[in-house]
Amino acid sequence: MNQSNKEKLLRINEELITEGSSVVQSQFSIDVIGAPTYVDVQILHKWWGKVKSFGYQMGTAAQPWQEMFTKDPKQKTLVFVKEVLGTLEAIKHELENDHLDTFTQLLRAETFADLLDQAEHLFDNEYHLAAGVIGRAILEEHLSTLCDTLDCKPSKKNPTINDFNQTLYRINHYSKTKMKQIDALASIGNDAAHNKPDLDSADVKKLLLDLPGVIESTNI
Repeated sequence: MNQSNKEKLLRINEELITEGSSVVQSQFSIDVIGAPTYVDVQILHKWWGKVKSFGYQMGTAAQPWQEMFTKDPKQKTLVFVKEVLGTLEAIKHELENDHLDTFTQLLRAETFADLLDQAEHLFDNEYHLAAGVIGRAILEEHLSTLCDTLDCKPSKKNPTINDFNQTLYRINHYSKTKMKQIDALASIGNDAAHNKPDLDSADVKKLLLDLPGVIESTNI
């Protein structure tokens, strides 16, 4: 997670915690034995809408708290508000200590592994073009994520694999040798994506075999 995104999420998180305290202050009781303490409905739903939006902005990093973000505050109770506040405070702690980066990296690694398995299955069944396209997508997503994390996104509106690769090389994230290796793999993926008739299945196999090493050696 790059620094600017982390700062934005922390700012929103702190605002939600502050606003949540105002929701707590709207609490009231009804004259029924055993009834829970309630909060003002309008104030609660205004705050809850912002909490849900925060969950979407966190993306995959919100996965550990997905159950909380999908709750329905229909009971409108003080207990519900305090549960959400506790979760927001936990998220703040994880953001401040960069723990979500580790989780996101693990989740991304699992996603890449699943996609690579799919590509290899397609290759084994002689769908070489499709396998090459998936390999290209994995490589592009990895390089794009690296640029996001290192806060070096290319200025072009729609950057290509080559743009990501050149940018990462320019900031000395990896060597010229690694840059050329990635360029060669990207060319194979591009040939598959453009349905080049002369694409060699051996090249696609090389792309799939080299991808795990490239991802591991260039990860942060």
